[in-house]
Amino acid sequence: MAKAAGVGMGTVSRVINDSGYVGEETRERVLKAIESLSFKPSFIASGMRSNRLRSIGVIVSDITNPMFAAIVQKAQQLLLDNDYQLFLGVTNDDPGLEAQLFQTLAHQGASGIMATLNDDASPRTAELIETMEVPVVLLNRALVHGNATVVASDQRPGCQQAVDHLVEMGHRRIGLLITDRTTLPGRERRKSIEAAMAGHGLALASERVATVRHDVASGYDAMAKLMALDAPPTAIVVGSNRALIGALDYLRKRRLRYPEDVSIIGFDETDVTRLLSPAISIVNRDFEALTTEAVDLLLHRINHPASKAESVLLPTWLEKRESVKRLADEAGA
Repeated sequence: MAKAAGVGMGTVSRVINDSGYVGEETRERVLKAIESLSFKPSFIASGMRSNRLRSIGVIVSDITNPMFAAIVQKAQQLLLDNDYQLFLGVTNDDPGLEAQLFQTLAHQGASGIMATLNDDASPRTAELIETMEVPVVLLNRALVHGNATVVASDQRPGCQQAVDHLVEMGHRRIGLLITDRTTLPGRERRKSIEAAMAGHGLALASERVATVRHDVASGYDAMAKLMALDAPPTAIVVGSNRALIGALDYLRKRRLRYPEDVSIIGFDETDVTRLLSPAISIVNRDFEALTTEAVDLLLHRINHPASKAESVLLPTWLEKRESVKRLADEAGA
């Protein structure tokens, strides 16, 4: 680059970083050399000047989950557009590995970290996040025992619409397959569905609630538990996109059909739900908008280190399809 422009490396650096005096003629030569060589500043070199690499760590628990895959893909595009590299860390639900990834990224000079935590209700995790020396933004997680910048989905509107739809279609025995209270979506979905049912004078009976993990096997087992009840639910809300696959697999193997034998509402559009027939009603959200907001907030915090933690909620909504059957009033009692 310096050779092409006929100048020293220091002059090239001053032009690239717009620092220090460079004569107009010399500046033009350097800019033409940059254009002719399709030059882009080195991530490493620019990072050395600030003691931080132009890199962002993105930590997720399971890259095979369609939600996390969509987040990583969108984040990489946005970060490259802003001349940042993405370093991916996958925890496989291991809290020890999660803590190690946070510390490693910080020690290696990452400019910031975006994370979906394994357990945002853990006091140890809260302490780790609050003592990080680099900016952190949590995506669809919120510390129970601490404070952090958060971008998450507002579960209330989507859950309210889901319950309203089921009640309108005559359902009263409503079941729920839901993740535990160690992450924000599980807590908020359970609370929102309970509140929406209470608004209709209904209670979410404990025997009609089964805890799932974000995996297929737990969805299968949980659906088996609810369908074995003496009075099984006429409709089931499945609060995990992976567990939904297991729940539907149970119905298939028992030669049961939705919505004829049980109505179903799931969460989050995936390639699987797009292909299902009958089409599954989904409480959906905009993953690209969530990721964009999280990246924007993280870049803002990098550029404004004194900025305070804040929380941003983006909406959820129900997409009504073919998986909910209308019942006679007495059938749903």
